[in-house]
Amino acid sequence: MPAVTLDIGLQSQISGELVFTGTNDIGPKVVITLPKVQFGPSGALGFIQDEWGVIELEGDVLADEITGSFGTLVHPDDAMVSPTTDAYYVGTGMITWKGEGDATARDVGNVNVFTLTPAVERLDHWNHRVGGIRKKDFSPVVQQTLTVNMTMDEFTAKNLEMALLATVGSGALAAAAEGGQRAA
Repeated sequence: MPAVTLDIGLQSQISGELVFTGTNDIGPKVVITLPKVQFGPSGALGFIQDEWGVIELEGDVLADEITGSFGTLVHPDDAMVSPTTDAYYVGTGMITWKGEGDATARDVGNVNVFTLTPAVERLDHWNHRVGGIRKKDFSPVVQQTLTVNMTMDEFTAKNLEMALLATVGSGALAAAAEGGQRAA
């Protein structure tokens, strides 16, 4: 296989579509599709260490401009009701990524951690009229965010490209470094 040179830090963001497909034996096998995710690195890349190397990414899931949806989650059984041990969940799954400009999605390999973290910001309103102390009487949600965190352990060129905000280079930077010159 030919070598590939990555020019580190030349992308300001890595954007695309992420799909999680559950492969678990315990619990419902959900499918999560997030059409607009902007990824960036969220941890150190250990190239010399006494444990398995991992690539940690954090991404902002962006809402659709028209619907406001962050994406979809498909549950395989809409008739499942609690209480039931069939709804207990021990997750495993596969993740595919289709970056902007990519023709097809690709499997990112083994993922040790995949989490979604929804968050809201509220605007509290206080009633100052009763009882000598103010009391909260309304707290609407005024902002929603969804964050995805992913820990991968396969150091492929494509995964490192995501982690290092890199582009596939022409090799001019590497050649200049070897020759002790600056790239033009």
